[in-house]
Amino acid sequence: MKSEDEELEKQVDKSNEKRKFWTLLVLLFGIALVMIGAHMWHFNQGVFRGDKVAGVPDGQVLPVIKTEEPFETLFDLSGGIKFNGNCEKLSVYLDYYEKDQRKKHQELLVTSFSDKSECNGWLVWGVVSNKKKVEETLKINFFDTKGITRYGEDFDFSGLKLDWSVNARNFFEEDFQVEYPYILSLWNSEGTVSELPNTKDYFGSDYLKKTKQTAYLYVIFE
Repeated sequence: MKSEDEELEKQVDKSNEKRKFWTLLVLLFGIALVMIGAHMWHFNQGVFRGDKVAGVPDGQVLPVIKTEEPFETLFDLSGGIKFNGNCEKLSVYLDYYEKDQRKKHQELLVTSFSDKSECNGWLVWGVVSNKKKVEETLKINFFDTKGITRYGEDFDFSGLKLDWSVNARNFFEEDFQVEYPYILSLWNSEGTVSELPNTKDYFGSDYLKKTKQTAYLYVIFE
């Protein structure tokens, strides 16, 4: 009788161990699913994407990688940003300075959004060189998440002796802000760009006086 009770007790213990194992396994699987879901929701991926740019959290501005869509590497020099924000309009400008005197201020692209939550997409720019005509033309396009492309005006850099290797497209802040100049690229005649604590400092006279020529490509969200 005792041996039968012991055998029954062992079977009960094994059953409890199996139950604990499967309970733990299901719990871990559930936690993993929640973590994956939270990650996808944060980065607007999969079923959580909607009309957002996948891989970009809400309220963020990030650089576009050259190997990803809709980036095109057909330019001699290029760059871009992707963002999920909240704005009514975005405007892209090109400013050209000689010392601290602004000589050109050209609006290259403007697009409005009927709903602030639709302020999502990619801004891609590039410089095209034509050595036969000694031309260097800046082109910029905006791609929204609904497949619509808006083409900006071209800007002709002919005659401006700027160092195209000086590219400041990583200067923009990561947090999405309105009424703030996000520098997409910066070129100057010196061939170097000093590190400054704030993007707006690059537009200050103290910085501009140090270089003979400076050109900024930047976007402002409103």
